Amino acid sequence: MLARHADGAVVEDRSDHDDLVALLERYEEAITDGSSKTGVGIDHFTRTRNNFNGYSTPSFWGHRTDGTATGFSYISGESPRELGASGRA
Repeated sequence: MLARHADGAVVEDRSDHDDLVALLERYEEAITDGSSKTGVGIDHFTRTRNNFNGYSTPSFWGHRTDGTATGFSYISGESPRELGASGRA
């Protein structure tokens, strides 16, 4: 799915959006020690680059209806990095 979307692009495909919502719902069932990924509700998803020390990885971020956003790891279940309404950490 990542390959179908460009960096910075909003996920417009309804099927992809629904699959990502379902993934977040399952994530919340499995990872109960962190904050809610869906919060008050997911408005949309974007493909984003996560930049680390010397490398970056593509990912999807969920943008909530209250203006906040969250990243999530479906592989390792790492705690998400929360963003404020500005979209910045």
